[in-house]
Amino acid sequence: MLFPTLVCAQINTDRVMTIARNALYFEDYVLSIQYFNQVINAKPYLYEPYFFRALAKLNLEDFQGAEADCDAAIQRNPFVVGAYQIRGLARIRQSKFDGAIEDYQKALHYDPENITLWHNLTLSHIQKKDYDSAKEDLESLLKVSPRYTRAYLMRGEVSLQQKDTIAALNDFNKALELDKYDPDAWAARAIVKLQQSKYGEAESDFDRAIHLSAKNAGNYINRALARFHQNNLRGAMSDYDLALDIDPNNFIGHYNRGLLRARVGDDNRAIEDFDFVIKMEPDNMMAIFNRGLLRAQTGDYRGYMRMLLIVAALLDFVIFYAIAREPHLGMRMKQAKKRRVIYKNTAQQAGQPRHKCAICGRTEIDSPQLEFRYCSKCEGSYEYCSDHLFTHEHVKRS
Repeated sequence: MLFPTLVCAQINTDRVMTIARNALYFEDYVLSIQYFNQVINAKPYLYEPYFFRALAKLNLEDFQGAEADCDAAIQRNPFVVGAYQIRGLARIRQSKFDGAIEDYQKALHYDPENITLWHNLTLSHIQKKDYDSAKEDLESLLKVSPRYTRAYLMRGEVSLQQKDTIAALNDFNKALELDKYDPDAWAARAIVKLQQSKYGEAESDFDRAIHLSAKNAGNYINRALARFHQNNLRGAMSDYDLALDIDPNNFIGHYNRGLLRARVGDDNRAIEDFDFVIKMEPDNMMAIFNRGLLRAQTGDYRGYMRMLLIVAALLDFVIFYAIAREPHLGMRMKQAKKRRVIYKNTAQQAGQPRHKCAICGRTEIDSPQLEFRYCSKCEGSYEYCSDHLFTHEHVKRS
């Protein structure tokens, strides 16, 4: 008499599982979790509902929950490669890189030709700054898939971290040889050209990247830098405007456009850009100082005096461009520059850097050729060097 009941329960569980997976496919993650919960309550010994629920939680950025569900799935079936892969991703998002590496290595034991696993294993080693291991991973990946362009781009990035520009360019060129329609490959090579002060070549590469991917704000901002160094101020301004049309909250775009507007004498609109920067980063002394100078030039001396009080409290004067044009302001800028140089020399003699990249750990002392900026999209005060400003993973608070 129990047989029909068991058959009915089996059919219902399968149907609920199908509904849950459909909800997951259509990105209704909350609904899918509710259905997976029903399956787990009915049949807690199955690994599938834990596995798929982990995927839903990962997409909802519940990384701890996703990791716990993968633990449960692996306990029930230790041969599911996808469970290690999802748990590895959840651990990466929690900065548990050692655990992620362990997961990807275990998964590769079962599926040694899985390109995604090799890719993520490489990224985990890069995050740990274990560049030698990252290159070993990439060598294995390229044996599996010699035409995988992302492997050459990642190896080029690793070479840049090791300050081997020639090797990086070789890999970026190889990536372009394999896929000349990859915008990231053009952008990667363009950034190297920028660092080498080959601004014309950098602009040309950014042109190709933008042609292939017109909605990437970072490419416009970087092309603006290349154009600025070629004294193409109109073109640089146009690029900043385009970047901010795509991403109106882009911190770097507003800051750089504010500097450029100040340079060409568009003081009021430069102040608007610095207002935006300071709203996002109230303690950004460079923006406060430059806005104060601009206010003085437009007759707002009260605002200028407020700036002096703030900056004098920190004794950290940094001016990226000479934006004062009035004689009496020029004298103040010279005095500020003298104090800045004295302060900079004292800080460097003490061996205490003022800027440090959250990814590679480089500072303005050991890498004076780099520029450092705070990321407006990371939650918290995270500063990055110019190599990682547009390539890092944004930090989100749990």
